[in-house]
Parts: sequence; C-alpha cells; structure tokens
Amino acid sequence: MTVSENRLQADPQRAALPERLVSALAFLYDNIAPSSRRQYQHTYKLWRGYCAATDGDVLNFNDIKIRAFLMQTPLTRRTKKARLSHLRRLVAVLSAKFPENTEFEHWYKLLDQMKVKDGDISREREAKRLAPQQIYEAINYFPSQTLRGKRNRAFLGVLFYAGLRRSEAVILKWSDIDLDGGFLTVRRGKGGYRRTIPFAGPYAVGLLRAWRGWLEENGQSWREYVFPQMVKGNHLVREDVPMSDSSGYRIAQQAGDISPHVARRTLLTELIKAGTSVADTQFIAGHSSGAMTLQYAEVKDAQDVKGRVRLGY
Repeated sequence: MTVSENRLQADPQRAALPERLVSALAFLYDNIAPSSRRQYQHTYKLWRGYCAATDGDVLNFNDIKIRAFLMQTPLTRRTKKARLSHLRRLVAVLSAKFPENTEFEHWYKLLDQMKVKDGDISREREAKRLAPQQIYEAINYFPSQTLRGKRNRAFLGVLFYAGLRRSEAVILKWSDIDLDGGFLTVRRGKGGYRRTIPFAGPYAVGLLRAWRGWLEENGQSWREYVFPQMVKGNHLVREDVPMSDSSGYRIAQQAGDISPHVARRTLLTELIKAGTSVADTQFIAGHSSGAMTLQYAEVKDAQDVKGRVRLGY
C-alpha cells in the first residue's frame, strides 16, 4: 500500500470504504497539489455523506444523482463547478484503475459532458468587505492580555494586512516573516508558487511583535510556527504544530461573523481604492491574472474611481 492508502485505511471514519474507492482516493491525494487537496477531500466527504443519506452507494456516479448532489444546498456556480470537477476526476481514476467495470467509463463520459447551468445557481456568495472601523473591531474582539487573544489578534492582522488565504496563513513560520522590514514570504501558495510581499500597514507588524514577545518571555521562542495549536485553558500544545484550517475559520467567525475570505477581499478592495495598481494587487494576492484580482476586489463607487482618473490631455 502507498502512504495515502495506509492513512485512509487507518482512519476509523473511512474504514468502511470500498477498496476500489480507497485505492482511487490514495492515487488522487498522491497526485494533487497540497494546496488543492483540502478542497478535494471536502467534496469527497460531502459526497460520502450524501450517499449515506440516499442510496448508500458511494460508487454510484450516475448523472441524475450527481446533479441532485450539486443542487442539495445553496452554492455559487463556481463552487458547484469545482465539486463537479472533483467528482469527474475521481471517476476518471476509477475508470482507469478498474477498466473491467464499464460503468465507471460510462459515468465518466456523462460527467465529462455535464455542465453547471445558470439555472443551477441557488445564490452567489456575498461580496462582503469591511470598513476600517469594522476591521479594528474584529481584531479587538480578542483581548490583548490573554495568550489566545494575542495569537488570534496576530492571525487576523496577517489576514487583513497581507491578504493571505487561510491555508497559507495557518502554516506560516517565523522564518517567513521579516518584522523589521515589514515583509512576509508565502513559501507554498496556491499552485505551489512562492511569493514575498509587504504588509499593507504597520498595524499587523505590531500585533505580531506582541505575540512574538510573549513567546520569548515565556520560553516558547523555540517554536517555528507562528500560529501554533492551543488546547482548552489557553495552553499551547507541547508539539510545534500549526493550528488547523478550521481553527483559522473559527477565529474569523468569532471576530464578527466573517470569514478569512472576507478579510482577503477587504484588503484587495482597499488597495485598489487607494490607487494601488492591479498588477501590484495581483502580486500581493498571489493570483494568476489581473482579471481574477478584479473579481475579488469590489470597486464600484464612481466617486472613488473619479479620484484616480488622470489624463495627459
């Protein structure tokens, strides 16, 4: 067995999975970029839950069932297309690994032709962004005197002033941050790309200094990860391990019913409103194109646009 197969088999929640599915999932997880693996795993977990609640067969990928799965909850078109792509890739692997089962090939051909139609969109994700005062309120939700508060304030500072994706922020190491220069390095961003970016303001550096200072004063400066896991009672875990993606999401939720994505959208929007070029904003975001950056940044105020318009004639 591969390492991924052993992990899948050892997980008690996956112990009942058919061998063919375990084999296909292991192959996929070994050949998907780490930055994308969590999204695939989430889709497959939802798929197993849906199958358990309906026909119980996780290896039945007929097109009617797939369509019902995608329509069961309100989702954006982009999310539904991503989940369809994840399932299509899984069926493709099953078809290749088990050619004797002609149903897999048949289902893959159908899924390859399936499209997410405009009528399938139940709702679009709210293009929410925060005003400056709301950013301060979110950060100050956590007390600056407690251990958990210092860590969480620093985490929000990285989200609001560097615009990192949640998956990028939780695995930051102190060696990735230059507090004196005001820079931060994302060593493994989406698509495996590395980028070094400036903090958009000194406030985040101050929050990180406060958190780093506590670690040094309390004999914890040996830790590599900036945001280590904590247990109940405001105690850091003994091992040097980063907090989970879900913990990062919960911190943002507690700070004002927002998400890390809202912090990212807020920064990109404010950068462009302040006159930062699309190219520079794209670089900070780690986007593959300026068009993607403009999809994230919601700048529609005519007064703001007027203030930046300049002509040479």
